[in-house]
Order: sequence, then C-alpha cells, then structure tokens
Amino acid sequence: LPSLSPYCLKVETWLRLVALKYE
Repeated sequence: LPSLSPYCLKVETWLRLVALKYE
C-alpha cells in the first residue's frame, strides 16, 4: 500500500520528535 508509506514516514518523524522532547 503506497498510500501508507508517507503516513508511516510522518509517524516515524513524529515519534522521533517526541522522543527528543522527552529525552
């Protein structure tokens, strides 16, 4: 499902930002 690719990328980026915030 190509439509899920950009969504996964956005989620991964968001998780990284959150991890940096809470770290």
